[in-house]
Amino acid sequence: MLERITNIFAKIGNTFERLSDRERKLVALAGIAVLVFFTFLLIMAVNSSLNNLQESTATLKENSVMVNTLRARYDEAKKSVESSQNLVADNRANLTAEVGSLATQLAIEITQINQAGGKTDKKTGILEESVKVEIRRVELPALINFLEQLEQKNSLFYVDDLIMRRRYDNKQQLDVSFKITTVKLASEG
Repeated sequence: MLERITNIFAKIGNTFERLSDRERKLVALAGIAVLVFFTFLLIMAVNSSLNNLQESTATLKENSVMVNTLRARYDEAKKSVESSQNLVADNRANLTAEVGSLATQLAIEITQINQAGGKTDKKTGILEESVKVEIRRVELPALINFLEQLEQKNSLFYVDDLIMRRRYDNKQQLDVSFKITTVKLASEG
């Protein structure tokens, strides 16, 4: 095989020797042009590969930044969930007692307070506990103060289904009904 290649190069060399000076120059220029052309093609291929690698690297960097951002958001969300779980786990409030004591403290007479039932989320083990409260003959500023203090008393208390009716016998007073809800662990409820 090596001998064949040697013979081919020898034939090319002999043929080149038989050419005139002008033909030799043309063959040399054509050879240089072919060499430049193939070099250009090689450089273009390498350059294209490098551009693809740069784009791939840029995409990987962007994805890495996005992953790090999402990881940070996940960690924050996880801390928030753990904080909420701890808050719920520490909630031992008795809604009826808490509402009654605050109403007594603020000199608000509660007409009726009833358990409104509760729902347990079996997946999380969290019990949503509610009481329905009715207050008659209360003035708006006293009601606002009562509701604000109630929600501030425990961050897991929230007021819902608020219905206010103005009294006919005294326009300054209201009859009010609302539901107060809290969440706690089902085992605690």
